[in-house]
Amino acid sequence: MKNSVAFLLLLLVNSFYAQRIQGVVQTENGSPLSEVNVYLDGTRISVKTNPDGQFSLDLGGQTEATVVFQKDHYDMHTAAAKNLLGKTVKVQLMPLQEIESVEIIPFTEEAYRQNIGYFLAQFVGADQENVKIRNQRSLKFSYDRKNQFLKVKAPKTLVIENRRLGYQIHYHLMNFQADLRAHTISYYGTSFFTVISNKPQIKINRLNAYNGSLQHFMRSVFAGKTASEGFIVNEIRKLDNPKYPSEEELQRFRDFWDLNRNAKNITVPEEISDISKRKNQGKYILALTRSKLQEADYTIRENGKVLLNWPYILQVNYPKKFSELKHRKAVQTGAPVNLSSMIYIEGNRFQIYPDGNTSDPDLLMVDGDFGNNKIDILLPSDYQPGD
Repeated sequence: MKNSVAFLLLLLVNSFYAQRIQGVVQTENGSPLSEVNVYLDGTRISVKTNPDGQFSLDLGGQTEATVVFQKDHYDMHTAAAKNLLGKTVKVQLMPLQEIESVEIIPFTEEAYRQNIGYFLAQFVGADQENVKIRNQRSLKFSYDRKNQFLKVKAPKTLVIENRRLGYQIHYHLMNFQADLRAHTISYYGTSFFTVISNKPQIKINRLNAYNGSLQHFMRSVFAGKTASEGFIVNEIRKLDNPKYPSEEELQRFRDFWDLNRNAKNITVPEEISDISKRKNQGKYILALTRSKLQEADYTIRENGKVLLNWPYILQVNYPKKFSELKHRKAVQTGAPVNLSSMIYIEGNRFQIYPDGNTSDPDLLMVDGDFGNNKIDILLPSDYQPGD
């Protein structure tokens, strides 16, 4: 009996350490680095290294997450949590060295003043009254007027306070660029969340941000519950637009405008006007070709993994009902708002994790309501409805 108790205790100890990563963070010459942020990307799980550079991080079951080691003015280091489980690690961070070509458009105060409003709208979102970047002035802006290309860098970790959702977010912005001519924006970074308020109304706000979100949808796909949770998934195909101008017509269009480039008064022939209209409609059209797909249609389940795999585009519709706080409980009120989004898979493959994250999230293209997922409605990846 005594041996059985000892064996059980050993199992509990092993289980405890299997969910924990510990170690030390140092400089390149072996000196300890204190105040290094060690966190699971996108979650509320984080610690700082002590004066000896040591840390111990409880993963809280988030074994598929990415561990980030980050300190301002040092190169960031990342590693898959599952590769560090139960291990004692030593991490070296190198001082950050910025090398810029003299040909790069400079980062200027003028570019900051002229583009800060646009950046906040695209990065923070609409609720700028409740969502503030506390060290906003640390951002650096570069704008290429000729190519209409905006770049933003953040030398320091951005400290973002979201009073509506009750979080402080430490966001390490690694890249933000906007091609204003092509109307495309891309940005990425790592983050961790700290809860600053858990008032009942704030919990309702979080629930409203979650319902119908990309995070909610991906979790539903993983659990095989998209239909029961209200999502309607359709197949969309990209088809050739039969009215799109031929190459011969496009050449006549280009020749006309090259010939009249400097003309002050231009009478545009009806033929050229018609080519222009058909050209602006796009080379492809999107057609709904199949309705109400099941998870088995666009996912593969193998070896305990769920893979998003589909040769076309997924359209995701969701009748979203908003909740209000009544008698200290969340109550759905009013008519639903119909959300519609597109997920451009088109032959690519992404693994879906239980928390709603996916592998290669930077390559997963979304549009519509899923594309509006900015900082003002961003939730931690370890959020659960009711938190």
